[in-house]
Amino acid sequence: MPKIDLAAKFRHAYEQIIQPRFLKMEAIGGEVPHYVLSYPPEREVELRQEISALTKKLRENGVRVLAVDVFALCHKMIADNVDPEDLYELEREEPTDAFLETMQSLTDMTERFLPALQNLMNEPANENYGVLFLHGVGQAYPFLRSHTLLENLQHVTKTAPTILFFPGTYTGTNFRLFGRLPADNFYRAFDMDTLKLS
Repeated sequence: MPKIDLAAKFRHAYEQIIQPRFLKMEAIGGEVPHYVLSYPPEREVELRQEISALTKKLRENGVRVLAVDVFALCHKMIADNVDPEDLYELEREEPTDAFLETMQSLTDMTERFLPALQNLMNEPANENYGVLFLHGVGQAYPFLRSHTLLENLQHVTKTAPTILFFPGTYTGTNFRLFGRLPADNFYRAFDMDTLKLS
């Protein structure tokens, strides 16, 4: 399998994001402005560097980015509600299914995650962002699934386009996390690699 040029993917993403039609959410004919930029999961460190560089370049060109680490947000939600020692004990003593159920409850999409994301988006320091970046979804698996996140995101991200950085493959109709796990179908996000506005 040929090595993916991650820098080239990000150059292409920049060229699309900077377009007025992208920023005004006019590029997709009234559809939900959600995009996916997939990458090889083994290149997570490089991805974070690319996100940081892209954020800086966009900011220098007048586009404010709100970059959210989904895993870090989940971690904060859990830490705010449960003593980590209690979780370690639960993991040691309970079956895996029971532990997973507890973690999914602590990161419940509608009851916990979306309100936490909304609070973050409403902080004064984050006002008037032009693009929302979401990364860290691989680390949040299996407590939080990418397709579930995008399905529910439309309720809180209506004012700016959203880009999900996905560790695996996205065909435009389904996700394959880490390029290995069974595909999850999803039809309402656009592949950044195939977007051509410039």
